[in-house]
Amino acid sequence: MEITKEFDVTPEQVFRTIQQSLQQDYFDNTGEELLVENIVPGLQYIKCFGKNKQNKVKVSIKEWRKNQCYCVDFISNRGTHCMCYQLVPVDEAHTEIIYSEELLQSGFFQKANTKFLTLFLKKSFLLRMDAQLEALIKQVKA
Repeated sequence: MEITKEFDVTPEQVFRTIQQSLQQDYFDNTGEELLVENIVPGLQYIKCFGKNKQNKVKVSIKEWRKNQCYCVDFISNRGTHCMCYQLVPVDEAHTEIIYSEELLQSGFFQKANTKFLTLFLKKSFLLRMDAQLEALIKQVKA
């Protein structure tokens, strides 16, 4: 699924916020500082979440192009959740953000279930994605 919205922020502002969020998440989950020059496609780490941090996913950076694109995979035993932000400058003070998500399931029944849910819950998925973008922009402007 994909949504596209225009915001009154620059690609540099958005990308800086994404970068800082990634660096903080990396530190929170590994205890190590992540330097900007070490953020490259192929970077992976284990993210723990949930009550008592009992759930784990592997975070894998797929694409990292400064001020242009950030794509990441969250890999677990339930499948792979692909997420991508593409930043397109509209003018000096506005950016179009193309935000996409895809869930890749491994088993037949998981694939069928995802397809079924997507048909009936598409609107709620799009609303959640829109809220995700709005939260990102709120953080950019903070």
